[in-house]
Amino acid sequence: MSCNSIRALFLMLACLLLAACGGVPSRQGAEPAPGTAAPPREARAEFERALDMMQEKQYAEAVPALEAMTQRYPGLTGPYLNLGIARMRLGQFDEAEASVRRALEITPENAIAYNLLGLIHREAGRFQEAREDYERALKSDPLFADVHLNLAVLLDLYLGQPQIALQHYERYQEISGGEDKQVKLWIADLKQRLPAAAPVDEGGGS
Repeated sequence: MSCNSIRALFLMLACLLLAACGGVPSRQGAEPAPGTAAPPREARAEFERALDMMQEKQYAEAVPALEAMTQRYPGLTGPYLNLGIARMRLGQFDEAEASVRRALEITPENAIAYNLLGLIHREAGRFQEAREDYERALKSDPLFADVHLNLAVLLDLYLGQPQIALQHYERYQEISGGEDKQVKLWIADLKQRLPAAAPVDEGGGS
């Protein structure tokens, strides 16, 4: 597996683990949206079983389980988001996008959903759309560290805009506490490769 694939896998698993089962996904866990009832206990149990399959990379097995959940609990975003991840890992990019957009119908301006949509579009080779997705996610949540990292990787490796990528790598480190040694190495490498006095194009950043 390439270094780039490892980055993508790490971020996808992070999204998988943090997508909420009920209401608006949060990075704190399965919390329902304010003013809504908590998801039924059986929904949480089903969701945990599906996550176990995905953690074991049993994506084909997880898809029908998550599809069944979307039928039984159509108001929950977590099953749609994780269905999007499973389908993406199976190379079913159109179906993955459709699942994430269904989650966005339930919770518009959902930063986690837009981050995942960016991953799907990047994996599908639709790099400009991925950039727009990440920028939309940052508009909803400017402090979402993983989106800054995803956008930096996209700009650095796929869109050939290392100067703007550097800004997002550094913003990721700032938000996350600067403990990511791999990103620190990427920043140092970029700084060595970039001209010292090169102007930064602010027009395409977030």
